[in-house]
Amino acid sequence: MERFFHRGFVFLASSPYISYRQAAIAFQKSQSRPAASGQACFTSVHSKTTIFKMRFSAVLALASLAIATPITIPEGEVVARSEFVERQLTGATENDLVGGDCRDVIFIFARGTTEIGNMGTIVGPGVADQLKKRVGSQRVAVQGVDYAALVSTNFLPGGTDATSEAEMKRLFNLADTNCPNSQIVVGGYSQGGAVVHRAMEDLSQTVINKVQAVVLFGDSQKRIDGNQVPGFPTEKTKFFCDGGLDQVCNGVLSAAVLPPHLSYGSVAVEAGNFLADRVV
Repeated sequence: MERFFHRGFVFLASSPYISYRQAAIAFQKSQSRPAASGQACFTSVHSKTTIFKMRFSAVLALASLAIATPITIPEGEVVARSEFVERQLTGATENDLVGGDCRDVIFIFARGTTEIGNMGTIVGPGVADQLKKRVGSQRVAVQGVDYAALVSTNFLPGGTDATSEAEMKRLFNLADTNCPNSQIVVGGYSQGGAVVHRAMEDLSQTVINKVQAVVLFGDSQKRIDGNQVPGFPTEKTKFFCDGGLDQVCNGVLSAAVLPPHLSYGSVAVEAGNFLADRVV
């Protein structure tokens, strides 16, 4: 049977329509039979003309079908595309809280040294995306901490400067005042971890009680503060620290920043799940 290609599918010509191959075989048989004088030339031309007309009619029919047939995207594919878009909502800069957007869950994140925006790109957006996936994007507000994230401030007592600490503390209090019914979850990467430590150790107990969970990555203050965020329950805290290779996480700030310190994006899903498991 003859194959026709249309929109990525293969169609086989079958009865009640004669295929091109069947027409060709019929033509060959007609040539093998003896013909009366003067009839052979006429038969050959007539058969070729018939085959051409059949080919043209088939192409025309397929073209008409292509124009007339609407293209329908399967429902499952639409859902899959929607989920993909939802997972990619978080950017390098997020200001939901500052913009007055109170939702059930507020995620406050402090990026690492020299990262762009206020969320960075290495781990913050990935954690936020997983949190949205688990809890629902319409229930999560994301807010990055606008602090300088300078290299030099890593070497100050406490691992960051007072201005950065004050900015994150302001965001905690803003969430408490403007969104009293929201639950707060927190994250920090590298120097951002130090900002979390310094801001949270100075919060009121009322605000601390609203914080449901904290995730920290390559935290420069982990070892210095005894593997905890001062004043916050350890069972609500999760550290991601490649202690064997990430010297920043070991508190050795004078060492070179090695690839393990830049690889925490690989645990963003696990961290997002930790936060999601601790909110209602």
